[in-house]
Formats: sequence, C-alpha cells, structure tokens
Amino acid sequence: MKSRLKRSKNLSDADIAAIAGVIAGWTQKLTWPKLTDAVNALMKTDYKRQSLANHVLIQKAYTLKKRSLRIDRPKCLSKAPEDYGPLEVATLLERLARCSAEKELLQSENNRLLEQFVVWAYNAHTKNLSKETLNRPLPKIDRESTKESVNKPVRKNAAKVTKLRSVTSKAKRGDDSRSSR
Repeated sequence: MKSRLKRSKNLSDADIAAIAGVIAGWTQKLTWPKLTDAVNALMKTDYKRQSLANHVLIQKAYTLKKRSLRIDRPKCLSKAPEDYGPLEVATLLERLARCSAEKELLQSENNRLLEQFVVWAYNAHTKNLSKETLNRPLPKIDRESTKESVNKPVRKNAAKVTKLRSVTSKAKRGDDSRSSR
C-alpha cells in the first residue's frame, strides 16, 4: 500500500508576510529550490514551489527580488557581507538591502491596489453611483438583538404548521386505507 504524504498547513497572512520578508532580505542568487529550502527550515514543514508561487504577494516579491539581484544590484553589494569589515557594517548593509527590497515590494503592491481602485471607480461611475453612496458608512451591528433572536425559538405561524401536519397525516392514512381495499 502506498504511503500518503502529509499535506502542509495552509499559509496564513502572517506566514505569507514572513516569507515575503525572507525574500526581501535575500542576498544570494535566488532560485525556487533555495527559497523553498529556506522557507521549509523557517516554517518547519514541506512547502513546494507551486504552493508558494500560488500566493500573489510571494510571487511578486520573488519576481522583484530576482530582477533586482540580476539587474539593479549595486556594486558595493557584490561581495559577501563578511568581506566588508566590521560586523556592524555588514549588518547595516544587509538591513539596507532588505529595506530597499521591501520598499520595492510595497510600491508594487500599492500600484496594484491603485489600478484596482481605478477599475472600481470606473465601474461605480458607469452604474451612476454617487460619491456619497460609495462613502456611506457600514451599518452598525446590534449584537443584543442577534443574541435575543438566537435564544428565542422562532414560532411564526405555529398553528398553521400544526394544522398542515394533521391534514397531511390524515391524507397519508387515507391513501393507505384505499390501497388496502
């Protein structure tokens, strides 16, 4: 009998943000196998490339980091951090690289959200929705009335239901008595 592999847990928003942070701080050559190894060591599970690439934020962070490592890498970051001298300088350079990658990712996400807003604004305009209608606050939730309605059984038209049940049961008995003749 084949042994089934255990499925890894679904990635939460916090997990996705942590993985994007790992990608943002990446300084070596970035490949999917290296990234999945790093993520699996961090999360103590076994995610595959497909499950990571399925999330837009991770895919976008990966693409941006890959592009920045390939094209826009400054000359001063071409060496390993240990080659710069004091540990503080290496740490600061690492932090600078992580922050600039995170900035790129946030700018990309912001641009995507702005594009989505433009689509929504256009659709609202074509449906003749006013700015006041779109800015109307959400209705307040009255949690007390919800609790009361949950605790009380609903007995609307109880008399009609009882009458209907008795009529249907009589009809069934009448059908049974006719078939036995």
